[in-house]
Amino acid sequence: MANESGQIPFETKVNLLKRIQLFSDLHRPSLKKIADLVEETEYQKGHYIFKKGDEGDAVYIIAKGTVSVRDGEFVLSVLKEGEVFGEYSLIDNKARSASILADEPVRLLRLSHQDFSRLMENNREILHGLLHMFVKRLRYQDEMEIQLSDQNAQIRQQKKILEELNEEKNHLIAIIAHDLRNPLSSTISLAALLKSESKNFTEDQIICIDGIIKALNRMNEMVNRILDVKSIEEKQGNLQLEKTNLCGLYQQAFSNFREKFNEKKLNPVLNLNDVYAVVDKNYLLQILENLISNAVKFSPECKNIYLNLWAHQGKVYLGIKDEGPGISREDQKKLFMKYQPLSATPTGNETSTGIGLSIVKKYTEMMNGEVWCESELGKGAKFILAFDRA
Repeated sequence: MANESGQIPFETKVNLLKRIQLFSDLHRPSLKKIADLVEETEYQKGHYIFKKGDEGDAVYIIAKGTVSVRDGEFVLSVLKEGEVFGEYSLIDNKARSASILADEPVRLLRLSHQDFSRLMENNREILHGLLHMFVKRLRYQDEMEIQLSDQNAQIRQQKKILEELNEEKNHLIAIIAHDLRNPLSSTISLAALLKSESKNFTEDQIICIDGIIKALNRMNEMVNRILDVKSIEEKQGNLQLEKTNLCGLYQQAFSNFREKFNEKKLNPVLNLNDVYAVVDKNYLLQILENLISNAVKFSPECKNIYLNLWAHQGKVYLGIKDEGPGISREDQKKLFMKYQPLSATPTGNETSTGIGLSIVKKYTEMMNGEVWCESELGKGAKFILAFDRA
C-alpha cells in the first residue's frame, strides 16, 4: 500500500475515504480535499490509539492492520482495514466512550475535528454527506427499536404461556400428591404391620416384605421431594431463623443414616466443632440429609465419608466428602439444576430423582448461605455449605 517513501499514495487515500459510509456519497473533488487534510500515523501492537475518557479530537480510518474496541478488558468489537472509528469526534470533542488498542502494527489516516470543521464551512456537499450518514444511522436505530419492540412482545406472550403452564403443572402436582400420599402412607403402615408378624413367614417372604417397604419408602421420599420443589416455586417457605448449634444438628442428620452406613460398610469420619449460625433447623436438617444421602448413594462399599464442621473468619462451614466416582466438569455445570440426573449412578441400586441438589441450593440461599461442590473424576466429591457465624 505504501510507496517507496513509506507514504500512502494520494489515490489510495481517496479510495479509502470513498469506501467508508461517512464519505461514501461524496464526489471525488470533495474526497480529494479531505485526503489533503488527513495525516498518516502508525501504532505498534499493544499500543493504545486512545483510551476511554480521552477527549475526542479526530476520526481514524484503518489503512492497514486491525484494532480492537475495548471497555476495560472486555473486547466490544474488532475493526480491520477500510473501517473507521471515532467519527463522532467530527461533530464534537466529548470524551471517548471506549478504548482502541492496536492488535498488530497498524497504519491509520487521521482527520482532526478542527480541520474537518473548517472544511465543512466552505463545502455544503461534505456537510450534506455527513448529515446523510447520521440520518441512515437514525433510521437503522428506528428499525432496530421496532424489531426489539416486536421481540419483547413475543417474549411477554411466551412468558405468559409459560406461567400458565407452570400453574397447571403445580395444580397437577398438588392433585397427584393429594391422591398419592394417603394411600401410600396407608400401604407403608400395612407393610410395617405385616413385617411385625415375621414369625409367621418364611425367610424368602420376609425378604420380599423388606423389599416392598424399601420401595414404598423410596416412592414416599420422591413424593416429598416433588412437594418440596412445588413449595419453593410457590414461595411458601416459612423460615424460622434462630441461633442454632450446628454440631448437634449435624449429629442428628448423621444419626438418621447409621443404618445406611452399616448396610454399605461405610466408615464415617466426623470432625465436628461447636459452632453457631442463624438458620432454620428443619431446612438445614433436610439439606444435610440430602447431602449425606447422596454421599452414601454414590460411595462404593467400605469407603470413608468425611463429615466436617468448622469456623473461619466469621463464617461457618459444613463439609460432606465421599470417596465415590466424583463429578465431571460437564455435570458440575448442571449440578444444582432441577430434574438433572448426573452421569454417575448410585452404587447400591438406590434411586436418584435429580431434584435433591436443587432443593439444597434453594434452601441454602433462602437462609443467606452458599453451597458449592469441589470434585474431580475418580477422586470423590466434596460439598460445602457456608453461613455467617452467630
